[in-house]
Amino acid sequence: MAALLAMAPFAGIYPVFLMKALCFALFACAFNLLIGFGGLLSFGHAMFLGAAGYVCAHAAKEWGWPPEAAILAGTGASAALGIIAGALAIRRQGIYFAMITLALAQMMFFFYLQAPFTHGEDGIQSVPRGKMFGLFDLSGTLTMYYVVLVIFLGAFLLIYRIIHSPFGQVLKAIRENEPRAISLGYDAERYKLLAFVLSATLAGLAGATKAIVFQLASLTDVHWTMSGEVVLMTLLGGMGTVFGPVVSAFVIIGLENYLAGFGQWVTVITGVIFVVCVLAFRRGIVGEIAAWTPQAAAAQKLDVVGACRAGVPNGAYELRTQDGHLRVAGAFAHGSKTGTFIFWSSRGGRIAVIPYEEDARTGTVALWYLAPGANRELGRKLEAPYNGNELHGIKRSWHPDGARRAEFLYDHGVLIEAHAWSAAGKPLSAAEARALAVRDAINDERYYRTLEQIVRDNMPHCE
Repeated sequence: MAALLAMAPFAGIYPVFLMKALCFALFACAFNLLIGFGGLLSFGHAMFLGAAGYVCAHAAKEWGWPPEAAILAGTGASAALGIIAGALAIRRQGIYFAMITLALAQMMFFFYLQAPFTHGEDGIQSVPRGKMFGLFDLSGTLTMYYVVLVIFLGAFLLIYRIIHSPFGQVLKAIRENEPRAISLGYDAERYKLLAFVLSATLAGLAGATKAIVFQLASLTDVHWTMSGEVVLMTLLGGMGTVFGPVVSAFVIIGLENYLAGFGQWVTVITGVIFVVCVLAFRRGIVGEIAAWTPQAAAAQKLDVVGACRAGVPNGAYELRTQDGHLRVAGAFAHGSKTGTFIFWSSRGGRIAVIPYEEDARTGTVALWYLAPGANRELGRKLEAPYNGNELHGIKRSWHPDGARRAEFLYDHGVLIEAHAWSAAGKPLSAAEARALAVRDAINDERYYRTLEQIVRDNMPHCE
């Protein structure tokens, strides 16, 4: 990605277009960190983009600050605003959280409309670009572009690191099952507040950079429609994907640029395109592309063998590949999974045994490692006792060589004790063991859902 963006100006792509797309890509990535990985939908993220733009522009024009200091000032202002807004909004969940952020954003909009330093509807114009660190003259379009590119890549790498850090794993655990994360001893509100502040800070970095690029800070960036646009960018690219917001930002800015000749109709046209894309690409552009990869889409056609009663699956159930290999075997009772379901890989290796009672995992779940070629199991991977979809008892896992990996004691979903060992057999600390328990809980739940999705996508036809 970095190489493509670095060469883009020499491929005949207008640098100003690229800079605008990169600023919005960073804005969308910041928002995706909050909703895609934290599960928090904000309808007011424009207040961070706009606030940083105004502070940065004012610092550069009125105070004569160099661009790097002005950008830091704008970013810092958004971080401070994020702390205040997050402290107020994070106490609520779902639609209430979203509406609080919208209300706060509208308050900020009217503040910037009336505040003398923003110059109302005119905005702060003719913002000087200056020289970055006293060395790089940003009045040159190409120099400005590469500064924006460095800022974007640095922020993107930071987001990537956050997502794949222990903090990111806990954040995903809260998104998937907040009560379970709390039961493991994590302060969910503190983690969500930190995610909110990080997202606000990075959105501010995008807004401050944009103000320097276009030498303008205006009400457009703090208007509620900007908050809606970043939501659309995230959905279109693929919520919870790393590259989705980047792709969708370029798509949307490209559409706005090349459809500008239609005047006011451009909003209607792009709206129709968004609706079609959301309906056709439920996982987003990048999510759908990922689903088409050979690994994801072992979307080989499967044959369903199952009976129905009263319009719902009832009785023995089998799922086979076209060449007759079993993929899934189990049973339904009145439309609900019941008894033991056994899952095999596409090449015939047993991968999982999951017991159910009325669709809830109840009993000991067992997973296996697969031998090279995936046609047989290599050894035990996991044994986990469940009661009504909650871990209850001692959960054990092993390394691929058969050495013990972890033992976690649960009581109705609450982690009581955690012990873990490295591949070399060295005991991990209590904190490391508990962190491993959280990561395992997230990964196991995702794996179960993947297996269960195979069944949901291949139900008997009961008409």
